[in-house]
Amino acid sequence: MPQRFDSLPRDHRHAPTLTLAASQIRQRDEPPSGLDARELAPHVWLTVPQAAARAQCGRKSIYDAVKAGRLRAARVGIRALRFRPEWVDAWLEATTTRSNVAGRVES
Repeated sequence: MPQRFDSLPRDHRHAPTLTLAASQIRQRDEPPSGLDARELAPHVWLTVPQAAARAQCGRKSIYDAVKAGRLRAARVGIRALRFRPEWVDAWLEATTTRSNVAGRVES
C-alpha cells in the first residue's frame, strides 16, 4: 500500500524547505561581494562564430585555418572548438602582408 502524504516527515511535506535550499546553493555559487565574474574567469573563450566575427571573416575560414594548423584551437568534446582572443589576433598578425605604396604585395 502506498505511503500517505501525512506519513512523510514534516521536512518533505513543505516546498519552502526545498526553495530555501535552492536559494542557499545560488548564494554559495555567486562570486564574493566586490568581485566581478569577469575577474574570476582566467580567460575568455570564443566560439567559432565569435572568432569569425573578431577576425571579420567567415566561419569556414576559421575551420580551414584550424585544420591547416595555422590557428590554435581548444577542442571541447568531439566537435566544438574554442579560441582565446589572443590566438585569433596572433593568427591574423601571422597572415598579414606588407604592401608598398603602389598596392603590390611584398614578400
